[in-house]
Amino acid sequence: MAAAHESLVYHADIKSVRVLDEHAVVLHGYVQHRSEHGRIVTAQKVWLYVVVDDKLFRSEVFETEAAALEAYRSLGITLGTSSPAESVASGRNTQQHPPEDAS
Repeated sequence: MAAAHESLVYHADIKSVRVLDEHAVVLHGYVQHRSEHGRIVTAQKVWLYVVVDDKLFRSEVFETEAAALEAYRSLGITLGTSSPAESVASGRNTQQHPPEDAS
């Protein structure tokens, strides 16, 4: 999949969006790219977007919605990649975790 980003053939398409809470949405869709053998392949993907102050704060791609939900529940809105400067600059506790009912 890493080579897909270097290919001139790459397409992502979103088929559905599910709002989890005031910070997170899960998007279901697929990507098409050229494989290392030159064939066009299609793979289903799930994107987790975390939004803070109306801006995309974090995003990650997963194979399943269950994996995306688990990452959000366990890592919180930072998805495990916060820095102290971000917390201070935003005035937020970016280590907060989503509500238990975000499923």
